[in-house]
Amino acid sequence: MSDSAEQLFLAQLSLIERIAESICRRHACFGPDAEDFASGVKLKLMADDYAVLRKFDGRSKLTTYLTTVIANHFRDFRIRMWGKWRPSATAKRRGTLAIELERLLSRDGHSLDEAVEILRSRHRDAPPREALYELAAELPPKAPRRFEGEEGLEDVADENEHADVRVEERERAETMKRAHTALARAIADLDGEDRLIVKMRFEDGFTVALIARQLAIRQRLLYSRIEKLLKTLRERLEAAGVGVDVLEAVGWEGPAP
Repeated sequence: MSDSAEQLFLAQLSLIERIAESICRRHACFGPDAEDFASGVKLKLMADDYAVLRKFDGRSKLTTYLTTVIANHFRDFRIRMWGKWRPSATAKRRGTLAIELERLLSRDGHSLDEAVEILRSRHRDAPPREALYELAAELPPKAPRRFEGEEGLEDVADENEHADVRVEERERAETMKRAHTALARAIADLDGEDRLIVKMRFEDGFTVALIARQLAIRQRLLYSRIEKLLKTLRERLEAAGVGVDVLEAVGWEGPAP
């Protein structure tokens, strides 16, 4: 079995790398951090004689299985990099919306305007922008993700050499954030059950068969319903000026157009 698991790893290496890259783009993780993550993904899949791949039983698509495994690894990777994120006492006192706003600002690195737009796209009953700005002002200032010691100052010259690369990475990160915001807004405009189907299929990685059982929907009809939902999302994204490849760009592994 270990030989077949190794063969599976080698055969799917390009897919593994694409999924890791896609998840990094979704979370604005670029440069050396993205390279470290990609290397860690491969080591995880190779660990204990390819134990993760030996657990794959074929009940879901291999792409879905690998996406779930790699996404979980990214959460662990981010915790190791930044520390486990916890909401502040102030956010807890102000409630769920304040916690979500603080998470977008402090953990995910969004600007205030981006965080506000994401919240308003996710929650139909969200308060006005001005109220969210006031709520953000009550939250503790977000701490920088990383700290540099004296040795970091010695690398200023080297950093300057890579300034163009950093600018390009920031631009890509901003593009991904705008795409993610547009996608979140498009999903928020769907009906309640349709939003749940999209979340279960593409965020939680559930198989169509499992969704059909849990929602008591005939599996054959659910396939066509998902295809129509994806078509609707693409049309809304195009209308918003976002390319139709945004589903892949923000890390979703949906069916091809």
